[in-house]
Amino acid sequence: MKEIHNPHDRFFRSVFAEIDCLRDLIQSALPQRICDMLDFNSIRLSAESYIDERLSLYQTDILARARLRSSQVLIYILIDHKSYPDRWVVLQLLNYMVRIWEKERSRNPKSSKLPCIIPMIFYHGMRAWNHPLYFSACFESPKVLELYIPEYQALLFNLEEVDVKSLHGSVMFKAALNALKYVLRGLGPYLRELLESLSGLPMDVKSKTFLSRLFEYIIQTSGDLDVQDLERELQRVDSDFPREVFVTIEEQLLERGKAEGKAEGTILGKQQVLLQLLEKKFGSVSRADRQAVLKNKDREKLDRAVDAILDAASIRDVVSRLD
Repeated sequence: MKEIHNPHDRFFRSVFAEIDCLRDLIQSALPQRICDMLDFNSIRLSAESYIDERLSLYQTDILARARLRSSQVLIYILIDHKSYPDRWVVLQLLNYMVRIWEKERSRNPKSSKLPCIIPMIFYHGMRAWNHPLYFSACFESPKVLELYIPEYQALLFNLEEVDVKSLHGSVMFKAALNALKYVLRGLGPYLRELLESLSGLPMDVKSKTFLSRLFEYIIQTSGDLDVQDLERELQRVDSDFPREVFVTIEEQLLERGKAEGKAEGTILGKQQVLLQLLEKKFGSVSRADRQAVLKNKDREKLDRAVDAILDAASIRDVVSRLD
């Protein structure tokens, strides 16, 4: 498994390591005639990466294996994190595809055929894509030489031109696409809608993991939002779950706050610390007491409640400090 170098890479790889999200992406990007023949239940994620080390700050790749009727097909997704289109990405793709074929030959030395690779470029840059997707367009040569020029066409999944709402797929899949689409160009105007779309997620481990990764990604990469902006919008969401998950990354946020001279932490962080201490001393916390903590936004009262934990005989002794 490759070392993960940047937040775009880490977020994309973590989201699409989930088979359901990977299936949603493949179904959204591939032509319908191929989707009709593809066995989506057969899709499996491969662990290998074929990216050049010098390009790993700008690119991420995912290799999926599937069945197309009776044949194996590989779907190679190259994610370009640059804000502008790269003219030579089709050459880089060919290089990676050759590496994949060489690996397949070493795994199946007795096979007389190579598996087909569907190459896809996932682009979420801010500039319009204006480069050809046919490899032959990289060459300048007379027509008489065309037989000697390799040819293939890459698929382009350009988030700038995609209407995410119209896609089929899960709430998490669409939220991830919207984050990738707007985080570099300004997520602020879309943040509340994005968070509200997540308010109905089931309170399970899968959703919690996704939300933690999403919030971390937004904080690390958004150019127009900070921790306080995210916290403020979360307070307006009509769901406790996203707000509670936000504070699972509180340690990281506090470290970030210290670096920026904001070591006092967020209100959500204080709420979560209080809930964790209550659970550690008294066991489970009732829904009513949990609501009392999460709805209180007074820093001083939250601090007093935390200080009262040590000598308190019951949860009520602590929660009453919030009145």
